[in-house]
Amino acid sequence: LFFNDMKYIDNLLTPQIKSENVEYKKEIEVPRIVEVYTEEDVNSVEITEDSICIRGKSEEETKQGINYVKQLELLFDGKVPVCEFEFFSPAWKHRGFMIDVCRHFMAAEELKRIIRAMALAGYNCFHWHLTDDQGWRFKVDGYDKLESISASRNFSEYNNYDMKHEGIYSDEELADVV
Repeated sequence: LFFNDMKYIDNLLTPQIKSENVEYKKEIEVPRIVEVYTEEDVNSVEITEDSICIRGKSEEETKQGINYVKQLELLFDGKVPVCEFEFFSPAWKHRGFMIDVCRHFMAAEELKRIIRAMALAGYNCFHWHLTDDQGWRFKVDGYDKLESISASRNFSEYNNYDMKHEGIYSDEELADVV
């Protein structure tokens, strides 16, 4: 754990959990038994030495509980702490972020890595800016010039650097990211 001096996990998780001063005394390998319950009276995560139990009021809250366990696994280097905590229902139905690949093209693999990280942080909506006067990032049958002209531009128009910025997503990459 890279938070050696912290004995409470409630300050490590995003978004903040409902329980305060959640102590852990032991780190364990991730248990093989994972129980998930939906339509419960409470949103909670319980990690024992034998199992993980996630309870959620709805499917979305159950997914949020699963993401808390994934966060803990990342924070504790592949292990999880033995602990129990309750968490809030999301304050907003949508918690989103946007990536503008028209101006700053990114490979599909990099986009998927960012989306996974944002999901762990509680984001559930992704706005992907694929078309603009600055760039066009997918093929359209019958409009070959969109690919040959609009999938490339120079940074010099923004006085950033003298370099070309280009790229287009295949149908397979679009489907994979979505």
